Amino acid sequence: MSEAAAEIFTSAMQVYGALGYTTGGRTERNLRDALGMTISSGTSDMQRVIISGKLGLAWPDTEAIGETR
Repeated sequence: MSEAAAEIFTSAMQVYGALGYTTGGRTERNLRDALGMTISSGTSDMQRVIISGKLGLAWPDTEAIGETR
């Protein structure tokens, strides 16, 4: 979802042009928030963990970080 938001607000910046970069509007703030979500939300990472679990793989390698099950 965070990747979709970043893509949408990037497109909005292109539509608004220079006006999208001004702090008076919400477009620049929304883009900054969306880009931050791609880093901090963990949504993509959680999907990778679920998929790797279905494939029988350990991701991330829990032994390498000292966790046990």
